[in-house]
Amino acid sequence: MDSETSPLLPGSGSPPPPGSPRTTHDHDHDAQRCTGSQDAKLYPYTVILVGLFSLVADMGGSMVDTPDVRMLEMAVCRDYYRSHNATVIGPPPQSYVPEKLCKVPQIQNNLAYLRAIRSLLMTIPGLLLTLPYGRLADRIGRKPVMLLGMTGQVLNYFWVLFICYFHEILPTRAVLISPMFLAIGGGVRVLSAMVNALVVDVCPPEMRTTVFYLIGAVVLLTDVVAAPIGSWLLSKDLWLPYWFSTPIILMGYPIILLMPETASAIKNPHPSSLTHDENSGSDSSDQATTSASLVTNIRTRVKESLGAFAISKEITLCLVVIFLNSFSSSSGNFFIQYVSNLLDWPIARTGYLLSIKAAVLLGLLLVLATLTRFANLQGSSRGLNVDVWVTRTSLMLLVLGNLVLGLGKNTAAVIIGAVVTTGGNGIVQAMQGIVASLARSSSVTGQLYAGVALAELTAALIGGLAFAGLFNLGMNSGSETGLGLPFIVSAMLFLITFGISFFIPAGPRARTT
Repeated sequence: MDSETSPLLPGSGSPPPPGSPRTTHDHDHDAQRCTGSQDAKLYPYTVILVGLFSLVADMGGSMVDTPDVRMLEMAVCRDYYRSHNATVIGPPPQSYVPEKLCKVPQIQNNLAYLRAIRSLLMTIPGLLLTLPYGRLADRIGRKPVMLLGMTGQVLNYFWVLFICYFHEILPTRAVLISPMFLAIGGGVRVLSAMVNALVVDVCPPEMRTTVFYLIGAVVLLTDVVAAPIGSWLLSKDLWLPYWFSTPIILMGYPIILLMPETASAIKNPHPSSLTHDENSGSDSSDQATTSASLVTNIRTRVKESLGAFAISKEITLCLVVIFLNSFSSSSGNFFIQYVSNLLDWPIARTGYLLSIKAAVLLGLLLVLATLTRFANLQGSSRGLNVDVWVTRTSLMLLVLGNLVLGLGKNTAAVIIGAVVTTGGNGIVQAMQGIVASLARSSSVTGQLYAGVALAELTAALIGGLAFAGLFNLGMNSGSETGLGLPFIVSAMLFLITFGISFFIPAGPRARTT
């Protein structure tokens, strides 16, 4: 779960961009009159397919969330014992090492850094390419970008399996090459941005946040089922979860092909009227890309994007909250490792906690979807009020949950902390709804949500290594309280974000759709 050029995200308080003799507002209403019936037909069909795609993609991913940690732990553990005590390594090609032997601090520290560096590298393609892919999606359509993104994700997935299977001839650190495949499509954040853009393209404004909640609930329903299945399969054999997840993940391709194209460039009969005069030069900038360096091109796009967000103080505040939330949530990357070491559980058993967290969040999102739908029926300003209230409540739950996780020393504390923390995850969908409410134009929603994804990617880029360092510091401290250091720091950061959230306006805003 997510900064652009001037036409992409005019601020709520900014004037409509000039372009033609008529205003953007007039053109938007013309576009609505021309395409209203088409949107009404696309609305339920597109949302159903988006939900189905999210379900399939997340089911395949959730099934291997826990096995992925164990797969990398096995690889690091095997490397360690090759130079320390090769007799504990099983026969090839699996060459398994008993899991209990893999819990020594040096192995866990190496694992934490390997996962953190890989996560950091996985953010770089999205960080550099989210905005260009968002712009591309608004020009050529959502489906081509989604297909590219899906391909990059699949290649990234198979590369790690390839390295771990041929461990006798390939070094474990070669898994760090896998993020290069995410340059094809920009990675999971771009896919998420396209899903959000599809929803905004076809949904009535009063239904958007509700649909975000419902799609999130569908995804979590798969987590409730897939996570324990993956953990159970892992308890039987390390490779078994991947035999089941692979065909499920590949089902995403035909679903994308069935989706209708909803790009606003297709819906808007006068796209030039939505563009600043200076941004009309972006075409010439694109033509000059062949002679300009990639870095220069990306830097220009980012500067344009940041300039657009600077127009609106409200959007800037939303990005700050999104950034801090994503950064603080990086502590969750070490949840499985933390619980496995704290409670001396095998990783397969730890994975069942993910199902409990997903079940709690599923119930929460269904409640929030109902509440938001009721509020929107009372008026758009009430819907925005609910989103802001949900954001603040979620942040306080994240503060309390992370404190309990970080300070807890037994199974009950870990479960309570995990459940309370999960109760704060409604912030993701709430912030999506707030951003959509505060944005003026829906003509560039692909780039809008790509910009939100850029804020999340930047936070993940920094947060992954920062919390890996905290985890290793806690491991080396030799105390249970020290082991929970990432979650204690996370709680403090969420508290700061909670204070900032009170500056986000909750009243009615003028909006052009």
